[in-house]
Amino acid sequence: MLQKRSLLHFIFLIVFCANALSQNNSNDYCENATALCFNETIKSTNFNATINQCDNCSDWIGTNGCFELNNSVWFNFITNTNGGSATIKILNINCSGDTNSNYFNELEAVVIRADTNCVHTTYEFISNCISSNDQILIDLQNLDPEQEYFILIDGGVDINDSTIFPAECEFEIKAYGSAVDPLINAGNDIYTAPNTDTPLNGSGYGSPSWFPDYYITNTSIFNPVVFLDLTTTYELTITQNNGCEFNDEVTVFVQEPLEVFNTITPNGDGFNDQWVIKNIESYPLCRVSIFSRWGQRVFYNIGYPDSRKWDGTYNGQNLPADTYYYTIETGSIIGESTYSGYINLIR
Repeated sequence: MLQKRSLLHFIFLIVFCANALSQNNSNDYCENATALCFNETIKSTNFNATINQCDNCSDWIGTNGCFELNNSVWFNFITNTNGGSATIKILNINCSGDTNSNYFNELEAVVIRADTNCVHTTYEFISNCISSNDQILIDLQNLDPEQEYFILIDGGVDINDSTIFPAECEFEIKAYGSAVDPLINAGNDIYTAPNTDTPLNGSGYGSPSWFPDYYITNTSIFNPVVFLDLTTTYELTITQNNGCEFNDEVTVFVQEPLEVFNTITPNGDGFNDQWVIKNIESYPLCRVSIFSRWGQRVFYNIGYPDSRKWDGTYNGQNLPADTYYYTIETGSIIGESTYSGYINLIR
């Protein structure tokens, strides 16, 4: 029984692998081009890619002034509201022809503007037709704003030997440059008083969405208003027409007045072992200084995180019981900017 199952399993694997090898690439045609998102590298291949040549197809007939198609794959990108320059980089080209002399070992590529439903008779070539077995770099200038462009990649042929099969290659591809930058910006961090209407200042090229979706007037616009009593980080996501998504974050610091404790008893019992400043986390750029009665500064830090709370030491040595003096410069423009007072260090 075990032998029968093993044989069936083996036959299944053979059939599965044969089907997988015979499947066409999902981006065989202009109509299902794979989106290139800004500065993201995609691994791809033209193995088993096909062409569909006809007058109204996305794949052209003959050379069309560029090269003859054999096993083409398609990619697209969209420009932002500014347009301008972009670079298409095809790298790490690894072809069957590198190890199998029956195949050629070069890819061919060109950038196209296709405004009329991917009909090849309307194509406008934006770049030269380039071939390489190593790396292809296409620099583009003066791209129109808010425009879709296509990159067609095809397996090259040996023009001197028709018995050599067209190149089948693995490769990586990416698009970058000012024209494809999504320009996403959730805005600078914001400092506000509790329970105050506070506008967010997002921007970018695409449809916006904010998370989390509470205490915010509208999650689907760039400039909603939030109303908070706790410091909260909001994530802005923009989604472009080709499915690319980009994220940025902004933190709204709700600055409540500080409550400064004036006693520290660092004896290791877990109570008052460190100097506590309540609500200090709302002032991440505050400057905290502590001085001895003689004016020597024994503690200084920008921000006051848990990992840097004062524990009654200076340079790793216990300070004597005494009265010490502090200043806290919050940097706040909406509340009290400076706090000062004393701390009793008791041992």
